[in-house]
Amino acid sequence: MRTEQEEIEQPGAKEFRSTSEATRMGLYQKERRHFPRCHVTVESAVLVYPTMTVSRNLLDVSLGGASFSYRGEEGSFRMGQPVFINLISSGLSFEDLPSIVANDTEIEGNKGPRRRCGVKFMMLSNEQREMLAVLIKELGDNQFLPDAQ
Repeated sequence: MRTEQEEIEQPGAKEFRSTSEATRMGLYQKERRHFPRCHVTVESAVLVYPTMTVSRNLLDVSLGGASFSYRGEEGSFRMGQPVFINLISSGLSFEDLPSIVANDTEIEGNKGPRRRCGVKFMMLSNEQREMLAVLIKELGDNQFLPDAQ
């Protein structure tokens, strides 16, 4: 059995030293989501603190995280920033979900500056996961979104 280093030295061998190097080069798409996302179809709100950002537009949610749009300036959130999320719908609310900001990007549109923020839920207990699953069923259309980037 040849080692990876021996393969690299052989003529015609693969040009990358490792799968992680090839992933960085964009040759392999690494799966990042562990839970399917559900599109939100009912009126809902998100409160994020300590930034005190309020959004009435929760876009999608899963047991692993959520995304929402909001009006705000660039720099409202930093990647990796710890936040707490409150998810609120007409019948249920779920408070103090420990999360980190996964992304914050500008959304093109004609209604002024809007941004999309994605958060990853962190260290949820089994009880919190069960409560979140109930909330997801109320919020979503049970049509899971593809994991396209």
